[in-house]
Amino acid sequence: PLLGMLNTKYIVINNQGTPTPLPNPEAMGNAWFVNGFDLVDNADQEMEALATLPVREKAVIQKKYAAYLEGLTPPDSAAVATVKLTEYHPDRMTYQYNTSSDRLMMFSEVYYPPEKGWNVYINGEIQPPFIKANYLLRAMKIPAGSGTLEMKFEPTAWYTGVIVNRISSALILLVFFA
Repeated sequence: PLLGMLNTKYIVINNQGTPTPLPNPEAMGNAWFVNGFDLVDNADQEMEALATLPVREKAVIQKKYAAYLEGLTPPDSAAVATVKLTEYHPDRMTYQYNTSSDRLMMFSEVYYPPEKGWNVYINGEIQPPFIKANYLLRAMKIPAGSGTLEMKFEPTAWYTGVIVNRISSALILLVFFA
């Protein structure tokens, strides 16, 4: 299940000297909804909880994210939730989702702190950043309904560098022609 939450689709084994790929039936896909979560105090407890965590149904999250999760309750048994990755690029991912209630969505993407540059948009509107769950994955509270979720890598340092580069180039050209 832990390899499945990382969306590992195949496991290669050594079959009498020949590498043989075996399909991993536990592969979760690029994103999925969970029905609940357990809160723990620190990363050590988070890692320990993964040993017995049913990753298709639950997430384990540090208590420092508890405020973000307020109001999120387990869905009833009739709740419907689907998610599909529709576009992938290393610095931009687009998902289509549909859920009958507010839910926690898990992503098989490694967590980076929000200040590193990842922004999340739902139907074009910026959202609060995702949180860390299951020790290394991204998780996000998704509102009920249908929509498009986009994750974009938009680091301010890169954009600042582009502006400085353009100004410097313009100054060099001005000096050269002067």
